[in-house]
Amino acid sequence: MRIVSMAAGDVTRVVHRCEQASEDCKLDLSHCLLTAFPDAVFHLTRHTTIESCDLSHNLLKKLPAKFAATFVHLKVLDLSSNKLESLQDGLSRLHDLQTLNLANNVLTVFPAAIISSLPKLEVLNLQNNSISDVDCQCLSTASSTLQEINLEGNPLTNNCRTLLKDVMEVNIKMTHSDEH
Repeated sequence: MRIVSMAAGDVTRVVHRCEQASEDCKLDLSHCLLTAFPDAVFHLTRHTTIESCDLSHNLLKKLPAKFAATFVHLKVLDLSSNKLESLQDGLSRLHDLQTLNLANNVLTVFPAAIISSLPKLEVLNLQNNSISDVDCQCLSTASSTLQEINLEGNPLTNNCRTLLKDVMEVNIKMTHSDEH
């Protein structure tokens, strides 16, 4: 009986947060124990322009394909502290995205193709993932709006660290090699 009431409480929390998003354009579904993005959210927010979406501290392994097609006006997307192993190419549709937080996931590959397709991206947080190599050429040719990338807590190779130090266009934060 207790499990049922907790699940009902989680559903109620999501519904209330969708209602709040209709007022402030900020969808906050953080700490909702989500293992998948709820289809009902698409329906509940269908008349709302969502500019900020916080999905942090859940158990998400991926986002549905229609996420980026539905929330095309996102400026801020926080997917930190989930179980993401990779990103779907669909995120490249988020042309207004300025801040993308992917910290504390299990990403092993730097999302170069997605990064280069986001023309307004300013801040990218990839802290505490499992990324060992970065496409430095992608960073050099990325949008001129990209200002900061946080790669602290990743097992970057020494060669990658050396190449990243030469990238002048972007402020790159890295943990010193002896700290990781």
